[in-house]
Amino acid sequence: MLLTNIAEPQRPPRTHHWQGPMPGSRSLRAKPTIRTCRGCGHPNPSVNRFCVECGAPLSQSAGETSLAPMTQSQFSLPDYLLVAQERDAEERRRRLSGASGPDSGLVWLGVPFAVGALIFSDGSAVGASFLGFGLLLIIAGFFRIRRDRHAMARAGLATTAVGAVALGAVVLQLLDLDGTTEVVLPTPITVAPTPSPDPTETTADARQSAAVAAGVPMFRGGPDHTGQHPGPGPSGRPESRWKIHTGGEVYSSPIVVDETIYLGTKSGFLTALATATGDERWRFDLGGYIARSTPAVADGTVYVGAGYALFALDTATGVERWRFPTRFVGTTSPTVANGLVFIGTQEGHLYAIDAQTGTERWHSELRGLVFDSPAVANGVVYVGTDEGKVYAVVAETGKPVWEALVGGEIYASPAVANDTVYVASTTPALVALDASSGDERWRTAIGGESSPAIAGQTVYVGSNDNGLYAIDASTGKPRWLFPTGQAVTSSPAIVNTTIYVGGGATLYAVDTADGSARWSFPTGDSISASPAVVGGIVYMGSDDGYLYAIAGSGDRRTAAT
Repeated sequence: MLLTNIAEPQRPPRTHHWQGPMPGSRSLRAKPTIRTCRGCGHPNPSVNRFCVECGAPLSQSAGETSLAPMTQSQFSLPDYLLVAQERDAEERRRRLSGASGPDSGLVWLGVPFAVGALIFSDGSAVGASFLGFGLLLIIAGFFRIRRDRHAMARAGLATTAVGAVALGAVVLQLLDLDGTTEVVLPTPITVAPTPSPDPTETTADARQSAAVAAGVPMFRGGPDHTGQHPGPGPSGRPESRWKIHTGGEVYSSPIVVDETIYLGTKSGFLTALATATGDERWRFDLGGYIARSTPAVADGTVYVGAGYALFALDTATGVERWRFPTRFVGTTSPTVANGLVFIGTQEGHLYAIDAQTGTERWHSELRGLVFDSPAVANGVVYVGTDEGKVYAVVAETGKPVWEALVGGEIYASPAVANDTVYVASTTPALVALDASSGDERWRTAIGGESSPAIAGQTVYVGSNDNGLYAIDASTGKPRWLFPTGQAVTSSPAIVNTTIYVGGGATLYAVDTADGSARWSFPTGDSISASPAVVGGIVYMGSDDGYLYAIAGSGDRRTAAT
């Protein structure tokens, strides 16, 4: 056919868009002419004016022939556009990674220091240093970031969030929101006409006022550690007069003298509080160490052990009078008797320190670690160790008198009465030793970490088998058991015919005659500290962080009339 022999006309190539040879051209694919870029050495088609690799001009490049396959492109970006494109890509990578250079680096570096301030005690030297340095780094980081409108985006959400949380935590600590005092003020007292005083009643009132003024000056009430408190206890149904948060679990037992409570806190302070309201009168930094030791008060001075020192402070102002360096004190509490302060350490040392000057009178190295508080009676100091031994030494000289093996580990403080030393161990065992010779008189399989209290011919002690026991002081036979449902580590306090002791998360008032419960008061957590009973109020700390002042409904009604 005629149409089959006529060749179809070819369209000329559109070279104004395509910079390479036309597809299907055999001559151009065989030996294309290229230009080698002098900047990067990349081969380019001769028709290109710029290098497709780096964007450099090709006007002065010499033409060369190559059989290498060519890279075809519709157009090449100038070098300034390529640099901008690379810069944008780098910025996107930095945004995705959250890196922001030295600006956000300051924020991230400051966060651990700010968190460290929350770990150490607020107000201590270590905590203040960490807090100040961390806060300075975080603020400096955000201050530098603010100069660039894109810097906050480069820092990333994580940096901003962590820095904000750290700053918020610091502000909360500064405001001490967790230590907000919850106070219920006492009911106003209506003053009634005063009747003519009766001489007998005046004498009784004077004795009661003197007892309240003396209060509970040291752990277990006095140097002999019998657990006797002046009272009186609450009358009627127990009610919370006030409670304050101390910043953490309460390990130190409250000491009450002259309408002031002295208490060591987990945050490393000794605080003085008003008995009526719980308001803070002063606080003293113990060096950031958790205060597990119970303070002791004598002659206008409060003594407390913490860390590696024994401190003596003015009771009215909290001003330090002296400090004596010791081995690590831990849980042992000071005992004051005859012008000397006796304290043990968890490195097996027993010290006797002059109460006025803070100079060492003597010290003794014992076999075992001391966790209990030494008891003093009749010129002799008695103390136990975790090796199950009880030591008796002369109070004035430290000369050994005797030592007795009880067994187990001794964490409870010994009590001295009736020429007998009563001590509990974790065996469990409650052992009675002759105060003069150390000979064992009797033992019973009851005990733990609760220190015994003694009234008359009865020993009261908490036990690890979830009960409070009354034991005959002469024979060691149990008289009654009051079940608490949980182990009793708190040491009982005795006021007349009532025993006050913590068991689990509950404070119990128990009748001494038959072991029946008179009342109970719940707290938010376990009770390991011992109560103090003065002026119709029980002061007690709990592991929920609160110090409670528990009064009685009968006292409130009497005051209202």
